Amino acid sequence: MESALRALESLAVDIAFLTETKLTGGIHTWNFWGYQIVATEAVTAKQGGIALCYRGGEHFEVEETNKWGPNIISCHVVTGKERFYVVGCYILPSDLKALQQVQAALAQCPKDCKPLLLGDLNINLEFPRNERDEEIAEECDFHDFADMSRQFRQVRHRRTQGRWTWRMRREGRWVSSQPDYVLARKGDRGLFRNVSIKRPRHHDSDHRAVVATIYAGSSRRMRGYRKRRGRFPVRLQRVGPRTATESKFEELKAACEEPHPRQRAANKWISAETWKLEDERAMLRAKGTLSQQKHRQLNRKVKTGLNLGRSQQATDTAEAMELKLRGGDPKEAWRLLKG
Repeated sequence: MESALRALESLAVDIAFLTETKLTGGIHTWNFWGYQIVATEAVTAKQGGIALCYRGGEHFEVEETNKWGPNIISCHVVTGKERFYVVGCYILPSDLKALQQVQAALAQCPKDCKPLLLGDLNINLEFPRNERDEEIAEECDFHDFADMSRQFRQVRHRRTQGRWTWRMRREGRWVSSQPDYVLARKGDRGLFRNVSIKRPRHHDSDHRAVVATIYAGSSRRMRGYRKRRGRFPVRLQRVGPRTATESKFEELKAACEEPHPRQRAANKWISAETWKLEDERAMLRAKGTLSQQKHRQLNRKVKTGLNLGRSQQATDTAEAMELKLRGGDPKEAWRLLKG
């Protein structure tokens, strides 16, 4: 894992899916060289497994990572311009169970997201050989996926010559294929700046990396998005399918009755006498009988009531903090102070 992350750093890759990780028991690197690792648990220590590795960036945000099985991980990648629904997969050569999980994951793609399918499909989409390959190719055609690496000219270099992504020496000769892909809808080709096949240095692997460069939006948009995301209460998306947890949250939200604005926690410090003065001022203003002299008198009384309310709130908070500190709960006392 550490060697692969060093290779990602040398390729300047911010988000990656590593396939056939063969990790079991949750025993693996969780953070290294600025990368965070979200890994599935392989069925066996000899085959399978996938890991999502990503590091923080100014122009993007990785959200809502979800594991769909031992070989499938999905996540949302938000840029200042677009929102991508990314599914990373590893389909075993002798098992199509992962394909069903890929179908379930892609079915959860929201309408406002651009779907991407990344990973090792263990087939050559250009030349399917058997019924298994045909089934995988048909699923890609159903979602209108296209191989983005063939949409760009590959740089001819001794280390990256050809379009193969896997190669092994058997019986004295090299056998190569292209099982690794970055798949996107044909109409989304303009979102990519380049998709290239690279071979990192100082990393021993029989696979080469498929590196996609995506156009990102402005950092100003991302700052605005992060600010909106930090607001409370949370507002879910109105369109697209929801998970079971999100549906339960909406049901709970619908069952809760909102308190009167004057009874909310943020307004409890205002006394009933002050509210009466506010009502009197509003009633006189609505009738058109609010003179300037009466307006000044009510304003002074309301201001006095608000000052007394703030003073009482500070006193009550101080007493509550003292009780928490005496009880050995400094965190709750700090929460009261921040509130």
